[in-house]
Amino acid sequence: MLGIKLKYWVVVLLVPIIINVLVAIPNPLAIQVDSVWIGFFGNYAGGIVGAFVALLIARKQTEIALEQLKDEKRNRDEEKMKQQQLEEKQRKDTIKIIHLFIYEEIKTNIEELNPTFLTALQEWSIGKLKNDHMINFEFDFTIYNENKYDLVRYDDPNIEEVVEVYRIFTMLEKYKKVNDISIDLASYFFDELTRWKESFNIKR
Repeated sequence: MLGIKLKYWVVVLLVPIIINVLVAIPNPLAIQVDSVWIGFFGNYAGGIVGAFVALLIARKQTEIALEQLKDEKRNRDEEKMKQQQLEEKQRKDTIKIIHLFIYEEIKTNIEELNPTFLTALQEWSIGKLKNDHMINFEFDFTIYNENKYDLVRYDDPNIEEVVEVYRIFTMLEKYKKVNDISIDLASYFFDELTRWKESFNIKR
């Protein structure tokens, strides 16, 4: 009852009985006044009732607190799930933008690459380019710039390769000739741009 073990109930009930027995033992020095015992028992009983009431209140408050904690956890879990669903929707929307618009912009930029540039890039990367090969690129970043801050929020292979090819475009705009590009970087540029060109099935 009330979450109290049986042995404690036994102690509570036996204490006044034991006191009553002790009081009943003849003692020449004691003043036998029944009202004293009655007063003690009344105080004792009142204390027990008060303790039980306090225990009931504490138990109820504990139950309420536990229920509040459960509600708070449930609300946090629901909010977390909603946030995850929102982020997943945003990620899918971003992927859709990539396929509908950004890929088209990348394709347009790749088509701007003169075939002789890729040839010169390859020859330079293997040490066979004999003459200077001048370049002057101006790529289109319009759609990418409108969405780049959304792109970097997601860890997705499609997004990573899009960000990387625009990084290549940005670097290429800084060079005036192929010969200024480091050998390793020229090799990397050639591989990446060729892969994109083939993925768009650009023949020239």
